[in-house]
Amino acid sequence: IVGADADEFNLEPEKFENPLDWGHLLFVTSGATKVSFSYFTIKNAPEIEAITEEFCEATFGLNHEECFGDAIHTDGVAVVKVEHVEASLNGGNGIWVDGANQAIFRDILAVNNGAFGIDVDTALDLQIRDSTFTANQVSGVEASGHEKGAPRAEYVAKASVKNVIAKGNGEIGVEVERFLKVTVESLTCADNREDGFDADRVGEVAMSRSKFINNLDDAIELFPVGVAPEEQPADFPGSITEIFSRLSFSGNGGEEINHALTEN
Repeated sequence: IVGADADEFNLEPEKFENPLDWGHLLFVTSGATKVSFSYFTIKNAPEIEAITEEFCEATFGLNHEECFGDAIHTDGVAVVKVEHVEASLNGGNGIWVDGANQAIFRDILAVNNGAFGIDVDTALDLQIRDSTFTANQVSGVEASGHEKGAPRAEYVAKASVKNVIAKGNGEIGVEVERFLKVTVESLTCADNREDGFDADRVGEVAMSRSKFINNLDDAIELFPVGVAPEEQPADFPGSITEIFSRLSFSGNGGEEINHALTEN
């Protein structure tokens, strides 16, 4: 599936109330409760020039590229399953999911998307398996379990990342935030321009058999580990439980494990 050039896209923005709905190649809304995609390549979702960088940042608080077209875009669908899909060279995200109870990704290849390889804006059960995220302009994977401001006492969301490579992305290899627990096994984060792996407001991070190589900043960054009680964020008092085994580090520009004193 290949999108037309933006100038030939025949886009009619007035048909969409929300500018963030413009330009996606496959777009599923909450009219569906479950959607499954498998066994295809999808690329060249357009850059929508109708959304200026200033408008995107001021209105939505997003990078300009996050306001461009996504290859696969689901909004409010309870169960999303994507398997054996390549989503590359898109103006915005390879795959974007918001408001899912369960989001499952297996055998995904996401290369050189304008924003993220996968961007998940809230999913209570997130699973990413056997996938590669390379040279995406922002990060390989960004995922949240709960909406911003949700108190820690209400966290139930869990994420699992296994057999994943995140390499050469413009910011971070894999970012997770606002989950009760994140389990990581056999993750390789290499040559990312900032951190290899970030966890922000995650109750427990269990990580094993993972490698962090030549990331230009920290290999792993955790927040709010080490923050004084009086300075901790109101929505996430306390700290992160860390369970680490068989991790290897080589050539990272920052710290191997940075217990960050300030939020990203």
